[in-house]
Amino acid sequence: MVQPRSNKTKVFAIIIAIIGVIILVSSIISTISMSKYYLDSFYQSVFTYLLGVISGQVGWGIHFGIALIVICLLLLKPREIGADSLESENTVVSKGKLKDLSVLEWFGILILLAIPLVNIIMLLVWAFGADNLKKNFARANLLYVLIIAVIAIVVVIFTYQMYAY
Repeated sequence: MVQPRSNKTKVFAIIIAIIGVIILVSSIISTISMSKYYLDSFYQSVFTYLLGVISGQVGWGIHFGIALIVICLLLLKPREIGADSLESENTVVSKGKLKDLSVLEWFGILILLAIPLVNIIMLLVWAFGADNLKKNFARANLLYVLIIAVIAIVVVIFTYQMYAY
């Protein structure tokens, strides 16, 4: 059974979405306008500037704006009521019993994802491999990286056209 969200929740989600879009757009504009300063002061090339935008060293508001928009989407999603909804997505069936991932296991996953190149390989294995507990988590991470990379490439293209490095 699906229960729609209350009107207060919908209004709150819309306000969060508007704030998220404002932060996202203003951060993209400021990142483009400050790009000459960043390239002259900190970054050796356009490629390192691109990596700075993707990683959040430059234009961290891009990440924050996207996070607010995702929170809005989660708040607008109708709630499922029933026995199946009580079952957590952080569980896995092991020998007929449900097993939650421990804090230490999640901590290990986060440490593993902090290692460059290993993180991409592991996300691809989890996202497109056999059914496992981390499948949706990996797909969401890959989608997030793809969105940030596209925004960063657009920022770098505008920077390159403005200043012709």
